Amino acid sequence: MALTMHDALILSALPQASVATTLAEILQRFVNADVDVDESGIAATLRRMVDRGLVSSRKDRVRASDGRIHETRFYAVTMSGETALGEFNRCVRDIQGVQDQSRAVAEAVA
Repeated sequence: MALTMHDALILSALPQASVATTLAEILQRFVNADVDVDESGIAATLRRMVDRGLVSSRKDRVRASDGRIHETRFYAVTMSGETALGEFNRCVRDIQGVQDQSRAVAEAVA
């Protein structure tokens, strides 16, 4: 299953498959890494990845710091998502290898 760069970036921000996380936690990971992201874009991508079976989603009731209970959606990478991300990362490494070889050839003939 082909991933876009955006898909791969979001899948990389999710913890391992056995751990669920909220949209707020995903956004915080991007903030901590100084990556500028749009919350609505991340939410839409997560919904598409749920539809494609790359990410699972569930709602749960949680107690906020003010004591109120509200529903929160949790996301986790599925095995299909882990496989797709692994394939994406292999492709990236292959491309980097070709680029390195091209540079070496260009330097050798220069």
